[in-house]
This record gives sequence, structure tokens and C-alpha cells, in this order.
Amino acid sequence: MPTNDKKKNKGGFSLIEVLVSTLIFTAVMVSVVGIYSKLMLSYQNIRSIQRNTEEAGFAMNLMAKSIRTSSVLSYVASNLDTYDYSQQKCIRYHYSGTKLQVATGVGSDVASCGSWSSYSDLTAADISNAYFSATPTSAGVVGRVTIALVVCAKANCAASNAGKTTLQTTVSLRN
Repeated sequence: MPTNDKKKNKGGFSLIEVLVSTLIFTAVMVSVVGIYSKLMLSYQNIRSIQRNTEEAGFAMNLMAKSIRTSSVLSYVASNLDTYDYSQQKCIRYHYSGTKLQVATGVGSDVASCGSWSSYSDLTAADISNAYFSATPTSAGVVGRVTIALVVCAKANCAASNAGKTTLQTTVSLRN
């Protein structure tokens, strides 16, 4: 009886081999996609923190430039009132919610500051906290103002320290 050698020599994959290889390929691809999506989310978070930190740093430098040539009128943790001699106007820096804001006041000298204009945002960045501390100029002591800003990737980052950056500067007064 003649044997059918053609049928025996044909190589191929069985259904089980194809299913196992498909299962392995699917598991590898799901892992790769998961890792990629986590990396992209982390990258977006880092870019957001970087943008907000750059913007807050710019606002802090702008405030420092103005404060340097100012007298401190009053301050509390979230408000700083100054009279800027270089611009000859009253300026109030205010932290409200997630924004750092600025307002100008009516007055031609230190004693007459008052009636603050409406606030305008100094930052669009998400700032979870801002703090002002001042030491006024007195006999033989140069005054200084410390500004601290806590910058976040998103507006509600108060729950944890993840994604927070703190910026702080101290400005000496020249008045």
C-alpha cells in the first residue's frame, strides 16, 4: 500500500499553538499599552507642574521687582499691601483660592493708600497656597518681604505632597 508522504511532510501550526501565541501576544501588548499610558500621564503631569512653576516664578519675580522699591503698608498671610515709589502707586498682592491676584489703590503717597481696584489675576497657574511675611524697615534695619508659593499640577492637590513644588524668595526693601 502506498503511503501519502506529501501529507506527512506538510508542516503547520495546530489550533492550540495559534491560540497560545495569540494569548501571549495579547498579554505583551496589553502590558506595553498600560506602561505607555502611565508614562504619558506622568509626562503630562510633569509638564503641567513645569508650566505652573515657570508662571509662578515669573509672577514672583514681577512682585519682587515692585516690592524692592516699595514700603510695606500692611500684610497678613494672604495679603500684602505696598506703596511702590518707582510707580508712585499703591499695590495689593492677594492670594485667593488657586490664583495670585493684584490690585492697585488710590493714593499719591504712603499715607493715602486705599480704595483698591478690582483684582486681576497675576497667575493662571494652580497655586495651592501663598504666604507673605514682612519685616518693615526700621532704624538701622533694612526691611524685607518673604513670598512663598506652593505650585501644583492641578487645582486640588491639597490632599498629598505629590505634584507640589514650593517657590520662595526674600526681597530686601530699598526705601
